[in-house]
Amino acid sequence: MMLDLTRTGYRPNPETIQALNSLMAQKGSGARALLVTGEAGTGKTALAEAIADALEARERYYYVQLHSWTEGAKFFDYQSGSGDSEKGFLTKVAEATQKTGWTVACLDEMDKAPESFEALFLDWLQTGRVPGKPGEHLYTNLDRLLVLVTSNGMREHTEPFMRRCRRLRMERMSHELAVELLFTRTKTSEKASSLTVDLAHACERVDETVISLHEMTQFLNEARHVCQSLVDMKAATVAWLMRRDEPENILRSFEVQRILPLLWAEIESLQQAQSLGVSTCYATVD
Repeated sequence: MMLDLTRTGYRPNPETIQALNSLMAQKGSGARALLVTGEAGTGKTALAEAIADALEARERYYYVQLHSWTEGAKFFDYQSGSGDSEKGFLTKVAEATQKTGWTVACLDEMDKAPESFEALFLDWLQTGRVPGKPGEHLYTNLDRLLVLVTSNGMREHTEPFMRRCRRLRMERMSHELAVELLFTRTKTSEKASSLTVDLAHACERVDETVISLHEMTQFLNEARHVCQSLVDMKAATVAWLMRRDEPENILRSFEVQRILPLLWAEIESLQQAQSLGVSTCYATVD
């Protein structure tokens, strides 16, 4: 089975296509698991969502953010303080695989979780066994499961875990692809999309971070539909395109000061065109 991500709007590179084809060809060796590494903002979790869409598994897509305090026990059935039984993440995934169709599980930032959790997770990848009540186990249908694990490289993973997963390194998308995808997602204009990508890259150089396509999308949507002035645009820039609590550093940047007025002029023209279009529509109806 081949996965076609292009119909979901995701644009995979040849390495991603090869990794997914390899994953789907695996049989009888435990769960299909893909370890996706790369800097934050390179689209690792977006890939998981695109896979779920391609497999028509949105209703059986399970996502969890891992942390340094992640406890393995909470990924299985466990007792809460009130004594009521709650289902853990892997229990929900295992139950979903009993239904018809694919199940997709995304565990985000495995490098933040302790190695003890990684070992427990590895056992599940191998056997699909989820412990429940004393003496009872729930088994995952591994033939209907695809697992995507992301890592930002904060720590090295154990050798057994690395050997178990098909691995994919994700790099930053090109400026041209970012503009194309942003234009497709926001339905603004190519010029506004290009200036937004330029603005995001300028902010990255000041803030020493990576800004995701999702953040650019949210920023441009806010600029188009909410902002009423250049001052509003500056507030949106600080809200979406920065990480540290020093907005003045970004807003004083020469490149940011150069790009913001150009972007606002384009946004303002789009708003005016939309307003004229609505007025014309009303006039026709009247």
